[in-house]
Parts: sequence; structure tokens; C-alpha cells
Amino acid sequence: MFHHPYGWLEPQNAREFKVFVEERSDLVLTGYEHVSDAYIKIRPNGDADTFLEGRAMWDTRETETGLNVVLVDGEAKLGRSCGFLYAGRRYSCPEQSAWAPLLRNRKIVERGFESSPEFDRELGDIGTGTPLGTAYSAI
Repeated sequence: MFHHPYGWLEPQNAREFKVFVEERSDLVLTGYEHVSDAYIKIRPNGDADTFLEGRAMWDTRETETGLNVVLVDGEAKLGRSCGFLYAGRRYSCPEQSAWAPLLRNRKIVERGFESSPEFDRELGDIGTGTPLGTAYSAI
């Protein structure tokens, strides 16, 4: 997760950072552009990354503000996202994606990286004292 997407970095830094991130990530969360988008990047060698770009969470100059929530079911290896929009006095989710298999980056899988059950519990703990059992992340 990082705030400024690649285009905001000096070109050489952007190239190096892009390689670093995309070799080590299954899911890339960015913001700052204030336009929400989601896409999957699959390279010919099988490496894949899912990108979720966030809109402005709150900016009086924007006509639509909001945030994205990513839901991950680690046991079933499924994920979905929802783009919440600010509507009047609350955020609502007019559209959410269907549950879909989580794509793994081949380089990560080959290195044997898997999150531990302890880390999964930490991701699922939103600080309310009630673990969710499902990891949530917002940008």
C-alpha cells in the first residue's frame, strides 16, 4: 500500500520502485489520483498483481469522494472489493465486486511466502475487540 502512484515519482525511482513492488505483491493499493479504478496486471511469464486505486476520501473540490474496502477470505482464497461513496451524511457501497479467486504472484509463490495464521488474525482485528475473521483494508 502506498499513497503516490508510480507517475508521481522521478522516472528512474518509479521504474525501480515498480519492479520492487510488483515482484513482492499480490495486491497493490494506491491513492492520490482521486479516481477509483481496479484492474489485474498479468505478465506473459505468469506474474500477476491486482491493483486497486482509491478516490479522494474527502475533498470539497471533488464531486464524488469515498474509499475502497478490500475483503479477503484467506481460507477460501477469495477476495472482493467495494467502492464506498460519501452520500449526504454517510458512506454507502453502491457496487461491490463478486467474490473471485485471489491471484497470486508467481514469484511470491515460488519463494514459498504465505502469511501466518497469527498475521491473518492481526489483519482481521480492526481494533473493536471483536476479530472479524476476514482481513479488511481501506484506502
